Amino acid sequence: MSGNITGGGGQVLTFTEVNGSAFFNANNNTWQDKDLSATIGTDAKFAFILIKCVTPSGGSLNAGVRKNGSAENRYHLAQAGATDDNYDFHLMVVEPASGVIETYSTDNSKITFYLVGYAT
Repeated sequence: MSGNITGGGGQVLTFTEVNGSAFFNANNNTWQDKDLSATIGTDAKFAFILIKCVTPSGGSLNAGVRKNGSAENRYHLAQAGATDDNYDFHLMVVEPASGVIETYSTDNSKITFYLVGYAT
């Protein structure tokens, strides 16, 4: 699927949906680079990321994405009740520099990232 997004001032962006492969962080509790340039190129204005968390009962997980080189620590918290819970988050990274974003997870065996689309 693809289509146009019209923003303020009449700027038109082209959205492209992709069936992104799963990717994981190599290490826990640290921001890590993920190069998406083979799919989104180097001039994308936005990258749309799906994060899936499988949170164990009584536990919590943090996951996030951000622009490469950013110092912002923005996470989403997924907390489970008495049973295991599954959470899906859709996040957008603005202007992924050269097709690279940064990802964060507290448990790379329970948090999965997917590229679902981008806008140019």
